[in-house]
Amino acid sequence: MKHQTAGLLPVPTLLLMLALLLTLSSPAIAQSNGSRGQACLDSNNPRECGWFWGHLNDDEEEDEPAEPPVEIPMAKAPEEKDCTDPEQWEPSCGFVDPQGSFEFQAKQRDMLLNQSVMNPNNPETVEAFQRYMRWAVDQAITMSRMWEWNQIQNQDLNPLVHSPVSSFGLRAASRARDGKRNAVMEEINDQGGFLVWFTRSSCQFCHDMQPVMKQLGRRTGLTIYNAPLDGGCMPEFANSCDTTGRSVEAARHLAVEAVPDLWLHLPQDDLWFRVSSGVEAAQRITSRIEVFFGAIQRAAEKGLEAVGDGTSPPVDFSVPDMLERSSGGLGAGIPQGGE
Repeated sequence: MKHQTAGLLPVPTLLLMLALLLTLSSPAIAQSNGSRGQACLDSNNPRECGWFWGHLNDDEEEDEPAEPPVEIPMAKAPEEKDCTDPEQWEPSCGFVDPQGSFEFQAKQRDMLLNQSVMNPNNPETVEAFQRYMRWAVDQAITMSRMWEWNQIQNQDLNPLVHSPVSSFGLRAASRARDGKRNAVMEEINDQGGFLVWFTRSSCQFCHDMQPVMKQLGRRTGLTIYNAPLDGGCMPEFANSCDTTGRSVEAARHLAVEAVPDLWLHLPQDDLWFRVSSGVEAAQRITSRIEVFFGAIQRAAEKGLEAVGDGTSPPVDFSVPDMLERSSGGLGAGIPQGGE
């Protein structure tokens, strides 16, 4: 009979114990492997995974979506402006017929003028304004022809009816004006009116005007007093020259700045008004005296008051009606006597 060695287990018993050990160890091994796998997912324990293990980075920002490529628009051909539209018109369009629009022509006038003035050496800018001016001249010619048509068809619009310019008409009107002028000058004389001529001896124009002033005295019959501002009388007016110093005072009162300067004084109403300044013809001065004196008379008849500071007398230059002007005349438009 064989005896079993102490401490040795039978084979069936050993196999049973090994199976039991494996059964009890499986959860622990699984738990250990699970913990280690979880550690590999933790970025704080990189050594638990080894160099060949990766880990998840929960803090890593998600990749931003790529920006779409910028599309470069295709260059568009510039839209052609409608130069006939006042809102779209520019100086580069040149002159365009405004088709009856005053605002449109004014816009072109101003902008084309400014452009040509600021670019005088540019032939295109100057030509553009020239074309505007050509259009403006054509408009003026058309207007002047219509003006003449209306003037001939309507006598009340025709100044030639009462101011003829033909040689025969001029002679007739001259006779009428002579009579009127004489009446005006007589009225001025009746009011004690006279002419005051401010001069300086150093003024060449004053010396040149001496013959004209002599002729004016003969045409009007009015007395002309020379009022030198420097005490030096004009040679041909030595007998009617004031050297008392009142001339300077009068010149200061009348604000005389340049000589020769001619004034008419009406002592009756203490009225002063200038009738000539500088070099002028006697006929022109005579005509002006008639017109100015007539305007003062009309203003007085209407009771008009002087405007401004009151240093100048009130005047009324309104033109009487044609029928009123021609009443009593030898023919239509040849007035006689005072207005």
